[in-house]
Amino acid sequence: MFNTVSLVLALLVFAACSSGSGGEDASGPAEVPAGSEEIVGGLLGLVRTGGVTLSTVDGVSRTYIGDSGRLATQIIAEGSIVERSWRVDNGVWCETSPESAQEACLDRDRVFLTLDESYLYFADGVLQPERTFTLEQGNPYGL
Repeated sequence: MFNTVSLVLALLVFAACSSGSGGEDASGPAEVPAGSEEIVGGLLGLVRTGGVTLSTVDGVSRTYIGDSGRLATQIIAEGSIVERSWRVDNGVWCETSPESAQEACLDRDRVFLTLDESYLYFADGVLQPERTFTLEQGNPYGL
């Protein structure tokens, strides 16, 4: 599912579709390390005035999420940048796909901040390890 198009595209639009309620308790999925903090609102809970930039810990990509609804993802090895938009519909993250220009919405994402300052991303209750990221405020890479 994850390709060189973008981190957020993989995070939001093409997130795993399997239901994964097993292995969870009140603190979250079993894969979440002790001491981690769930981000209320998932990815929406991370967006601040001036936007944020997510960088995958494996160094594949970085994505700027602007507070105005702009998304820009850079595939680092290629230097390519893909632009699209996002919005919130009744508390649900919705985003346009650059391939089809159609909108997809994801209301079952969960994000956890770990003690090492990385973020774990779960789609429909399933950890997406290739989408583990770090966060920077603003747009430090000019995406």
